[in-house]
Amino acid sequence: MEDILHVYLAEIYEELNIEGVYPTERRNEILSCKSDKVKREKYSAWKLLELAVKKSFGLDFNTLKFKKNESGKWLCDRFYFSLSHSKNAVAVALSTSPVGVDIEIIKEPKNWSVANKILSDFQLEKLNGLFGVNKVEYFILKWTEKESAYKMQNDIPILKINTDTDCGCEFLSKRLEFKNQPYVFTVAGKKVGNLQYFVEYLNDIQ
Repeated sequence: MEDILHVYLAEIYEELNIEGVYPTERRNEILSCKSDKVKREKYSAWKLLELAVKKSFGLDFNTLKFKKNESGKWLCDRFYFSLSHSKNAVAVALSTSPVGVDIEIIKEPKNWSVANKILSDFQLEKLNGLFGVNKVEYFILKWTEKESAYKMQNDIPILKINTDTDCGCEFLSKRLEFKNQPYVFTVAGKKVGNLQYFVEYLNDIQ
């Protein structure tokens, strides 16, 4: 299998067909969610993963072996993948090497004190020198870097990941308008220079 790194984006789907989700363990996980919002997010991410696997690898999704590790992360025996969602968008990253993805809507945090917990001293200094939209976008960008790095190598506690230094991965970030709202997504991986990303709509894969 050739080296690839693909990212797919889609809209959170409103109509669910959870009974058709494979494998059974993932279906039961979705069904156990008390929140309808969380159910839609988990369902949409998994169905987008199904579409992405078919397009990128040409594999029959229902023949793949999935399992959850001790930290609750879903794994596959044939490739690496990562899932993320924010507001109305869901993202899936597929790769032949370890990968992490995070997508976030560009929105000012309710409490800026969270920046003190997740940013390095250097990043905090830069953040405090910015204003308005530039400040918000910088914060969201750094948030997605840290989240995607954590998902790629989740044996490292997220608060100990410093994206200023060599944290074992490269980053590629994109700002885009999705459903008339601004988002940033970041992919963490060993090789991100050949990243391709696609916008897909879930209407085709109920």
